[in-house]
Amino acid sequence: MRWARTPFRKSCLFPGSTGACKGVINTHQMLCSNQKSLALVWPFLEKSRPRLLDWLPWNHTFGGNHNFTLVLRNGGVMYIDAGKPVPDLIGYTVENLREIAPTMYFNVPAGYSMFLPYLENDKVLCEQFFRNLKLLFFAAAALPRDLWERLERLSVAVAGREVPMTSAWGTTETAPLATTAHFPMENIANIGIPVPGVSLKMVPHGDKMELRVRGPNITPGYHRQPGLTAMMFDEDGYYVTGDAGRLFDPRDPAGGIVFDGRIAEDFKLLTGHGCRREQYGLT
Repeated sequence: MRWARTPFRKSCLFPGSTGACKGVINTHQMLCSNQKSLALVWPFLEKSRPRLLDWLPWNHTFGGNHNFTLVLRNGGVMYIDAGKPVPDLIGYTVENLREIAPTMYFNVPAGYSMFLPYLENDKVLCEQFFRNLKLLFFAAAALPRDLWERLERLSVAVAGREVPMTSAWGTTETAPLATTAHFPMENIANIGIPVPGVSLKMVPHGDKMELRVRGPNITPGYHRQPGLTAMMFDEDGYYVTGDAGRLFDPRDPAGGIVFDGRIAEDFKLLTGHGCRREQYGLT
């Protein structure tokens, strides 16, 4: 915990969905609290060492914080995938998965869309992929229902069971994990509930509810940008995310939160790439 309290580990530069580039301060406390929360909601992490094949870049909060530190904290193995969810590179991922049977698989919906036909048409590859798999994870955008159902059918046919599929939500400022769905999901846009140690409040903003977060996973601010840092927290100390959400079941908050886009009316492609409506003449 001495290291966890060290003020500064690195700065993650990102443009965000809107605005200029910002350097988000990342502390050891942020990363350690994220991993402790993960271990509490995914207890299998401490029972068997994770084995990942991952293409996500380490300069991004999910690849460099969530996945890299997950492997480090739990004594696992990470294989760096030269493939990516684009037509010219997906073949590298396929060939790597012929040799590596991951215990968890992380990808964006576009990656699953490109990878699924290979699984459906190659029984040996499919058996190898599901052999040790405990969890399928998607992020950056909701997984289309068609892809979800095809993955379920494959897992039942090959593994004899439905491999759990889940998602989460967070930002670079939350290290990145703030919520996750660690329960059976009925809605593919469900981003779960706050992870242990994190509190979330929903604030009315027009016809939407803005998500605001507080916890040990929150950045202390933006590197050398005190003006932006002063604006990122509300009067109760919650980080103002600019993302919107609504309860899956208004009568039961434990049923999870459904992601409801950006307050600024931005949207994301299946690749996870953020877009602004005015860029495309949308209103």
